[in-house]
Amino acid sequence: MNRLVRVFGRRATPLGRRFFVASLVLLVLAVHGALVALAIASERRELANRLFLQTRDATRLAIASLDAILLPLLVAESARPSAQFDSFSAQAGLVDTAGLPLPTGEVLVPSPLLGLRLPLRILHFTWNEAEGLRSPQVPAAALRQHITDLGTRKEALVVEAARSLMELDQRIPARDWRRLLDSTRNAGAAVLAGGPRTPTAARVQPPASAPETLARRLAGAAVEGEVETPSLQAHFVRVGPSDAMVLLLLRRAENALDSRLEGVWIDWPRLRTLLLESVEEMLAGRRVQLVPLELAPTARPDERMASLPAALLVGELEWPPPLGWSETRRALAVASLIVLAALALGAWALFAAWELGERRARFASGVTHELRTPLTTFQLYSELLAEDRIADPNRRKDALRTLRSEATRLARVVENVLSQARLERGSAELAREPFELEHLLERTRPGLQRRADEVGLDLDLHMPPTGLRVLGDAGAVEQVLVNLVDNAAKYAHPSEPPTIEIRVREDSTGVKLSVRDFGPGVPPEKRRQLFAPFSRAGAGPHVQGLGLGLSLSRELARSMGGDLVLEPSPSGACFALRLGRAPEVDQERTRRDLA
Repeated sequence: MNRLVRVFGRRATPLGRRFFVASLVLLVLAVHGALVALAIASERRELANRLFLQTRDATRLAIASLDAILLPLLVAESARPSAQFDSFSAQAGLVDTAGLPLPTGEVLVPSPLLGLRLPLRILHFTWNEAEGLRSPQVPAAALRQHITDLGTRKEALVVEAARSLMELDQRIPARDWRRLLDSTRNAGAAVLAGGPRTPTAARVQPPASAPETLARRLAGAAVEGEVETPSLQAHFVRVGPSDAMVLLLLRRAENALDSRLEGVWIDWPRLRTLLLESVEEMLAGRRVQLVPLELAPTARPDERMASLPAALLVGELEWPPPLGWSETRRALAVASLIVLAALALGAWALFAAWELGERRARFASGVTHELRTPLTTFQLYSELLAEDRIADPNRRKDALRTLRSEATRLARVVENVLSQARLERGSAELAREPFELEHLLERTRPGLQRRADEVGLDLDLHMPPTGLRVLGDAGAVEQVLVNLVDNAAKYAHPSEPPTIEIRVREDSTGVKLSVRDFGPGVPPEKRRQLFAPFSRAGAGPHVQGLGLGLSLSRELARSMGGDLVLEPSPSGACFALRLGRAPEVDQERTRRDLA
């Protein structure tokens, strides 16, 4: 770091330093931004995985609930005897009123399905190659007249069933019925549509945990007690060129002469609505679809139902997931603030180190130059005087005056350097005590006049009112005046008139002691750095000094509770030292003492 500071402090321009610091800052910010982006992406992936697992678990629970709801329906239809799929069937074991047995086939008994409507079941039907599509709910014309005794309502249901039978026959052609007959297992086999998800025990009972309002209602005319394992197989059959589907529960029944399909047409749109409503609360906030597997070939195994060849497709809650101010983001925000603060502090420290290096270089150069001239003068004149090589008395006096002037100048340089060091260390202790400004100016006037005479300028000192007292440190105020007059003596050439003017004014804020010259003044572009340490605004190579006078004077003024400012003036430069006025009790005491 020190090597970096030295290299850039010596070789780089101010613009180059700013570019270097900006490049470092941008590099650190880019790395930090990349790390923050990776952290947020990792958090988002973790949240996405968590949402996926939640959705998967919710889907499994919903599918289990749907299967439990449909199980009573499958059980009820599986337990239905084949005889009920005929409008009228012969019964064995019947007797007449005298108790005599009747021959089998002499008495035909109507099917319980005749004139019956069960929930979500549009039509019960059979199909075989010889007779085609028939329904136990639509008897043959020769037997239909015998149902008039069953009531008007049942007769209307028979008419409605006949329309449904005609619609089903039109929607599904014979080739599809043949395919279904070939693909449907025998009624004696235990089958569930979605595969072996549940044990195929010989006998099952509808779960008591299934929703009572829907599952028991779907069961319809279920046989009481235990029933055989569901033997129906669910099929979705596409009808027409669209994606419209018909849901059929089918089984294959065989006898010695023929085999036929026995099944029931389920109202799929209504069933799907009821099933989705039953799991709506379980999957709240998610997009849910219940579709046949044919329309969802990419469905995962955990999305497929066991009771139907259908898939429950559940969308995510929301994507991208709203992270908000999570713990990770709060930690990243704190880390970002720390990084920004560290960058700002590092940039400030780097510029401060460069500035300090430049100040040290300027200080060493200035002190060397300021000390070399008086020391050379001391060495030259001391040798001349010691060797008695100046015989003329007037020239001897001039040499002694030069030695005194150089000694004063050297003392002023040393005092400024020591004062600046004390202020920077914070060890300078300045008193804020009342003192009389007139006495201070009288004591300082000879030295100020002598400095003005050295450069051929007049000193115009306007004395303050008698008894005017201010708050501050008298020694510090004297040092500020000496520095301001010395500064005017250096820079006020050419000056018209050749005068350094010192005035004292009072106002509502306190006492203002101004030192003005009538030289070229301070260039506008130099005023910002005018009070900076080691700054020599407008100084030519012939002007001596360290550039500490104004900086030190302002620090001394502010340490006393006042200030030193550059005031606008028509010509030249005017510096105003503001001091606080002493309390009125001290002013009144002074006036009484003078009286």
